[in-house]
Amino acid sequence: MAFRPSAGIMEFLNGLADGGFSGKRAAAFDTQVQMIISGNATKGIEKKLKKLGFTVFKKSLVVYVERKEKNLWQFKPGELEKAKTWTQELAKTLSE
Repeated sequence: MAFRPSAGIMEFLNGLADGGFSGKRAAAFDTQVQMIISGNATKGIEKKLKKLGFTVFKKSLVVYVERKEKNLWQFKPGELEKAKTWTQELAKTLSE
């Protein structure tokens, strides 16, 4: 949502009680439309996670989407595979 976390994501993160997350691990991801000028929401999400006490342990993921229909978006070619690989690596790290 314009280079920052969506209102829904921030509402969720702001709803988490401060404290109790020290030592817990977290990772951030962002879906975005690929443009000449781009930024991503992961920096804001990671900042909030760290403020809550989480340890951000995995490089954030950015995957690109494209409009399929008026209110329907889909991953661009290759992006779903990128997301699957990232989540598999995330799961492997968490299980170790």
